[in-house]
Amino acid sequence: MKQLKSWLSGLVAVCMLGALLPASGAAADPTETIELRKVTGADTVEISILAAVDSFMAAQAVLEYNSEKLYPVHWGAAGGAVTVREGAGWQDAVSAKTMAPGGVAGKPSLVYQTAEHKGYLYLGAESLTDPLSDEDAQDGAVVTVRFRLTAEAAAEAEADEQALLGWVGLAPDDICVSAPPGFCGSVTTAEGKTFVYAADPAGLDQRFTPMAAPALKAVKGASRYADAKLEPGDYTVTFFDWDGKVIDAISTKQDARENVDKITTEWKKPGGCLSGKKGYDFYGWLRVYQESRALKTAGGTFVAAAAAADYQTEAARADFADFSDLERNIIVQAAYVENEACNSAVDDATKIYYTVSDPVYNRYGTANETEGKYSITYTVKRENSAGAGVTKLEEPAVYVVMKPKNNGQFVVTKIDLQNADETTFEVVPTKAMESVDVTVINTKGYASWPQSPARSDVTSARNADFVREGTVAYLRDQAIVKLASPDKETEWDQFVDETAFRDAGLSVSGVSAAKENILNAMRGLTEAQRKAVTAADLQKMINNAYSPPAL
Repeated sequence: MKQLKSWLSGLVAVCMLGALLPASGAAADPTETIELRKVTGADTVEISILAAVDSFMAAQAVLEYNSEKLYPVHWGAAGGAVTVREGAGWQDAVSAKTMAPGGVAGKPSLVYQTAEHKGYLYLGAESLTDPLSDEDAQDGAVVTVRFRLTAEAAAEAEADEQALLGWVGLAPDDICVSAPPGFCGSVTTAEGKTFVYAADPAGLDQRFTPMAAPALKAVKGASRYADAKLEPGDYTVTFFDWDGKVIDAISTKQDARENVDKITTEWKKPGGCLSGKKGYDFYGWLRVYQESRALKTAGGTFVAAAAAADYQTEAARADFADFSDLERNIIVQAAYVENEACNSAVDDATKIYYTVSDPVYNRYGTANETEGKYSITYTVKRENSAGAGVTKLEEPAVYVVMKPKNNGQFVVTKIDLQNADETTFEVVPTKAMESVDVTVINTKGYASWPQSPARSDVTSARNADFVREGTVAYLRDQAIVKLASPDKETEWDQFVDETAFRDAGLSVSGVSAAKENILNAMRGLTEAQRKAVTAADLQKMINNAYSPPAL
């Protein structure tokens, strides 16, 4: 049974937890504890998920740790450091092996760190056995990963293990949302009922039940797996979706075919992470390698094809992963093929066009009669004007043309886009620019990118719009900042002046009085109401005629 759990680890898809069978019968709601165990007399810390649940299927947590104090290491006598990449998100994560109940390889964790010495850890466990035996449960510990402390931190934690609570905690909500489970903590029972901790439980999908925040407990004692030795043949497969986002990672034996087939079948079900790609159906797993910040195949096969036949060439077939006899840990990426709905519902040439949203404006810092910097943010979607999915571009970018006032020379630039179904980009024109035009282009195969074909309509922003609307947003946002730090000098004090009110199209009889009236009116609003304040609202605030909306 222990060996069965080792290779079955990870078969229940994280992204499918909410689609499992409904719970039956009444039972106590599960809870989750994160144990930080300082191993007595050693420089190691073992981080475990302790799940208190009547019938166990899965548990996961997302943690933040101080990478100046501790770092992940491999199991075994050597215990060398895991090479953790510095990155901006889970697409840059690497896997670190874990131990599961029974002393076998568990589901791999995922880790990455930032330049600010913040490390992020996704730790998860899954099992198809129910329930775990008392022998295997290890006081509820369903998965354990090992970290090493720096010499100074080890001495501090040896003297007082509670110091660990200052170095490890739950990750911020924005990190949790983008992590594989999508939550800071969750437990799923064998009946398929998922309990989730999220910072905003009101926003949870109705399939999930809120649970209390995972508790963190620091202890000192013997290692849970003092003689841990991962068996030969234990390998890690990390799965990425076609946009480079991590889906999950599993531990498996050398012949991983059945393991991968089962988890893929779950992910392909309606609502799964391999379904719902507009205009595309899942085809298979490409063997990929890290190249700079991108994932690449050896033969250059792209993750989207016009037809299945495109994947049947000798070169393409060689790029698909062979899970029958793994020789090392591998990473794979989902590949898709167009279906009949791709590029549909539009009759003309725009059926293959991406859509670009209306601009969202803001301003950066000070501005005067002739100078100022304005933010224009757009959202790009891989869908046409009718909402149908369009052919995925291999190298999408945005062609930006800024036209200066007084017929000056045009400023032309290119912004490479993240290759996701929905992404954003920002353009920052100065006050000297008369207009800004943006167009999505296909740069694949074009050495001279200005000659690349358009793959969206032109979206324009005029000086009068980005100056006025950008300044309105700036006034609103700086008022919010001032309310949060009333005793601190902010941009509200320095840069919100007569020019700002004029650029925003607002009438004031005195700058100081107008600013005070705005702060007084916004003080009683909720955070959401403050962020929704419009130019018309600001004018009413200035005139002491504003009434807050009903909650």
